[in-house]
Amino acid sequence: MVERIEFNGKLYAIIVHNNFKSEGINFITEPNSLLQMGIMNHNSGYEIKPHIHKPFKRITEGTQEVIYIKKGKVLVEFYDYEKRYLSKSKLNKG
Repeated sequence: MVERIEFNGKLYAIIVHNNFKSEGINFITEPNSLLQMGIMNHNSGYEIKPHIHKPFKRITEGTQEVIYIKKGKVLVEFYDYEKRYLSKSKLNKG
């Protein structure tokens, strides 16, 4: 399962739960996102064809962050930029 934390048209977080399953390549983020996140599920021996990522300028405010939980559990609370509570999510390893 993929969960998007959004408020007033702004994306605050993307949570990819450890039960998420997909075949092939599945990009979780939009093509114009600063951080590109994809999940690949291929058979052994699969080769990705050589390709390039063309450079272009992106403007961002704030910090992009990725958290991967290897062990244990984390309770995450989400707030908007004005520090108003949005939601919470209990995350497990993976």
